[in-house]
Amino acid sequence: NNTSYGEAFEGIASREFTVKSLEHVVDRSVFNCVAKLCKLEYIMGQSFYKYYITKIEIEQILSCTRCLLTNRKDGYMQSFCASIERELTIDLYKLGAADSPEEISQVLSHTPYGKIYDRCLKNEQYNYLSFETAFDNYFSHCGKTFAQSAYHGKYQQAIYDCISHHNDIKFIEKLTRVISHYNDNNLIRTIVHPDELTLFNEKQINSLVRCTTLSQVDEILH
Repeated sequence: NNTSYGEAFEGIASREFTVKSLEHVVDRSVFNCVAKLCKLEYIMGQSFYKYYITKIEIEQILSCTRCLLTNRKDGYMQSFCASIERELTIDLYKLGAADSPEEISQVLSHTPYGKIYDRCLKNEQYNYLSFETAFDNYFSHCGKTFAQSAYHGKYQQAIYDCISHHNDIKFIEKLTRVISHYNDNNLIRTIVHPDELTLFNEKQINSLVRCTTLSQVDEILH
């Protein structure tokens, strides 16, 4: 309790700690910090607060989907307090009660995420990676829209750079996962989105998607 996170962990016994519960506590703490930082922007009508809510919602959708696709439904937990849930456009309880991706689609049908989810389901060979990539692309688009509407000049460019870093990290995460578990070059190409903001140039991206080993990825990144 002597750290900045003491308040977040208050009342939680050490015997209750699991990796998942720790993630939930940290997520909640980060959200509260962001909410404080965004308070002025929120009052002024800026959109970063809603942008961050979008991030939370996508994480919850993907978390629930991953648990269902890996037959670990019990691994999904709603991690947010009532004050946060009031800001969400999705019903976490209905999301957690879904027994299949098709039921998740029904929960999302009246949200901004419904059509994205349905497009993934229409692919008979869908997997978690297809959902993750689709929602990563959507989140990147939201980030660009946010930057264009709220900032100009060097401030807008700073937001673009942050989004680019996020996109590149997610791309490398998915790339290493596909190489490690599937080693399928065609699958690798599905995780590349031509309209995403990125700090990689075209030559570097083409080199990365041709990689078949993690050592090749490491060599390009260095």
